[in-house]
Amino acid sequence: MSNVEALVKRIAVEQNFTVHVEKEFKVSDDLYLNLYIATKDSIEYFIFFDIPYTLIPLVNEKIQITLFTQLKKKILKIRALPFELTHFFEKNTSLILTTFVPEKESRLALLKSVSAIEEDSYYYKKQVLYYSKKDIETLNNKRLLEVNSSEYCNTIISNIDKYELFVSFGDEEYDFVARLYEKLPFLTLSVAQQKPLDLDNMINESLDSKELEVLPDLLAISSSEAIDNWIDSLGVVK
Repeated sequence: MSNVEALVKRIAVEQNFTVHVEKEFKVSDDLYLNLYIATKDSIEYFIFFDIPYTLIPLVNEKIQITLFTQLKKKILKIRALPFELTHFFEKNTSLILTTFVPEKESRLALLKSVSAIEEDSYYYKKQVLYYSKKDIETLNNKRLLEVNSSEYCNTIISNIDKYELFVSFGDEEYDFVARLYEKLPFLTLSVAQQKPLDLDNMINESLDSKELEVLPDLLAISSSEAIDNWIDSLGVVK
């Protein structure tokens, strides 16, 4: 299992998905894949696996066809499957591919390969989480497999300073984490709950004693005529 593959599995578990590992699933005589099948409700399913970059062209052909026609039959034979495999498995399953991109590969060639897979609408919805040597270094240096990866990603993606650095000059860590959010549908941004503002208390604290005395009268004013009468009572020239 690659480190990125392990990270995807870790995030899925942190997001309360149950993950079943299907080892050495046979695609052809010379191609076997370790598959990770995840769901939390037996309605939406994800299949993720790591694949050599050179085999990417096979995804829209041999690989997805074999998965669609053979995988369910194979795993239904498992008595101790950790979740129910319902009819939604054929209709509501996404493939998530992780793949290491060689340094010699151009950005244009990479994006063309990724688009060819993700824009293919047959059999499965598909996402390609590609990663480089620098991404692996980021993963290892930040010890993402030793902490709560979801919380760590949430902290990085919510950091305004990191975002501005990424936009202005580039930031490898932010770039990798942003790609995780883009490619992993089950990695969602957690918004911290904030205590509602106590506006009444804030207003009271900003007023002096004399202003607090007239505050009830001001709050009772409900028309422009009443405002004019109150101003006249103060002897203020309008």
